[in-house]
Amino acid sequence: MVEEIQGRHGSAWNMMLDLDLAELNPPHGTAVWKEIDQIPADRKEQMQSIFDRQPPKHLATAPAAVLPAA
Repeated sequence: MVEEIQGRHGSAWNMMLDLDLAELNPPHGTAVWKEIDQIPADRKEQMQSIFDRQPPKHLATAPAAVLPAA
């Protein structure tokens, strides 16, 4: 998914995904574009459709959850 988004949006790819895997910035995570009024509504809709396709964040952290305690 990252490669697809990079191909379409270049270095702005990281704005398209919620990279807040630890849930430190709810409710939007790293989707700061939701708060930027200068982004046209149709563009925000495109960005939201990418954002909505992102797999659940708990899948990214699941492998670390099974590590034995040190």
